[in-house]
Amino acid sequence: MDGKDMRMQRWMLVTVSCALLSACVSGNGVSRGDGPDRAIGWLHGNCLALEDASARVGQEVAVVMLGEEQQVMTAQVTGTANDGGECIALTDDRRDTNLRNGLTFYKIGADAQVELGIGVVQAGGSRALTVSELLDTNGDGRRDSFSHCTTSEGVQFSVWTDEARSGAPMWTGYYYLGYDIEANCPEDR
Repeated sequence: MDGKDMRMQRWMLVTVSCALLSACVSGNGVSRGDGPDRAIGWLHGNCLALEDASARVGQEVAVVMLGEEQQVMTAQVTGTANDGGECIALTDDRRDTNLRNGLTFYKIGADAQVELGIGVVQAGGSRALTVSELLDTNGDGRRDSFSHCTTSEGVQFSVWTDEARSGAPMWTGYYYLGYDIEANCPEDR
């Protein structure tokens, strides 16, 4: 093989590699199965913590309020949260640890106050998703399960394909509280 043929092979390899990489990273957010792109995060009060820093003002959030009975509501991103006055997770006793996890914090406008919850934001796609579609985070046609439990210093949030705590969660988030609490998470989580 001469130099010209080797250059042509390298060029084709680079071109094909770039095309494949572009297909993998199109859209903003994390691709979950065959479903549309979504960003998942946890909430304390009306403050949403996301690993995805691209949420926009006015963007709809499907919120699963965690408690004895889970309730679902919609909310909208109203801006970024920068301090403890806007976001409990950013108060002085927990700010550094929660920011160290690479999260971006957003204020949300909702009809009800959220104690603890999991929020799902459409991060990409060409059409607006319904709440039911947002809560099917992996795109398999079924609503996923949402859960939380406490560790000795925080809250572990999880989203499951099937029943909560059945198999491995497809998403987890951790919220450091800054004080000791009684843990109730199963040993294997």
